[in-house]
Amino acid sequence: MKKRTATCIALSASVLVVALFFVFLGFLKNLTNPVDYNYGAQSYTYLVQEYDGKIGVFRYNEKTPFQIVDLSPAMLPPYDQAALKEGIPIRNENELQRILEDYTS
Repeated sequence: MKKRTATCIALSASVLVVALFFVFLGFLKNLTNPVDYNYGAQSYTYLVQEYDGKIGVFRYNEKTPFQIVDLSPAMLPPYDQAALKEGIPIRNENELQRILEDYTS
């Protein structure tokens, strides 16, 4: 009976360790690969992206930002830094205002 109990405890502990390992891997994946901002076939009007150490707001397909937010992405959490490096497509003016308020507040 003691051997069976010990075996059940060891098996349960092993399953718990494996489950925690996979949860940890999922957490790491989210840190290194943040939310995919690709809207697929949807069109977007703006792109918010890191520009010369600040946050630039670009109109679709333009190379120069029409607005620069005087905030260093380095001051933001790693998740936001990664998103700004990739560029965040924005569909409309309301969405643009919301994201800029999030970063500047």
